[in-house]
Amino acid sequence: MKENRILMQYFEWYLKPEDKLWQQVSREAGKLKEIGINMTYLGKTLGLNDLITGKRFVITGTIDGFSRKEIKEIIESYKGVVSESVSKNTDVVIVGSAPGSKYSDALKLNIMIWDNDKTLSVLNNLPKA
Repeated sequence: MKENRILMQYFEWYLKPEDKLWQQVSREAGKLKEIGINMTYLGKTLGLNDLITGKRFVITGTIDGFSRKEIKEIIESYKGVVSESVSKNTDVVIVGSAPGSKYSDALKLNIMIWDNDKTLSVLNNLPKA
């Protein structure tokens, strides 16, 4: 709950505990916690997607119009996982132009391959934030 400590430090820095605003903020935060509101930001999540959520991906090669970092962020925003190496636990290998040995590893392990077109089709049809 680092975020809560930071928030409290902010209020302690600018307000004194005897100030009415401090007391009001403290009471309201307590009420929110009591009714089960998550007081910790867990990162950007766009939702769930059957093609991505809960799956482990490996990216190799270059996908038109997207950097690896962008693809990784999109996958993670839909609660997928991006790994650096292919293993029996990999669900999908995204293969762009000039792929490395990860492509042949995926073929040997009979892992689903998304080529450039399939990847673009999935990424371009996801709901926008």
